[in-house]
Amino acid sequence: MPGKITGIHAFGWSRERALGFMTEHGPMPPEFLAAEIDRYVVMPGQALAYLTGHLEMLRIREDARQRLGPAFSLPAFHGAILDHGSLSMPTLARSIASWLDQAAESGDTPPVRKGVQQ
Repeated sequence: MPGKITGIHAFGWSRERALGFMTEHGPMPPEFLAAEIDRYVVMPGQALAYLTGHLEMLRIREDARQRLGPAFSLPAFHGAILDHGSLSMPTLARSIASWLDQAAESGDTPPVRKGVQQ
């Protein structure tokens, strides 16, 4: 939903207009959406940063899926994403590339992080 609420800043929407839009187009309760709107108002770049990160993670996942083929495991990929905590997108991309390189060298399916359900 973050990409849909840019009207607050781009079009000068009021809080009420934004809440109406999100209530009409989102599956969340109005109380939750009101908190989201307040966050977008005070942090204008938050929604853009969230969406940019989301798109980059999808790109990295698709790269991993292509490189690993049938050996790709979504739980293992999620484990690799979460292993190092919060990272910048370039650092995350390097981390996953290294994880993929190790898998290619060993010829094995990349390991699943401890505690990640298969």
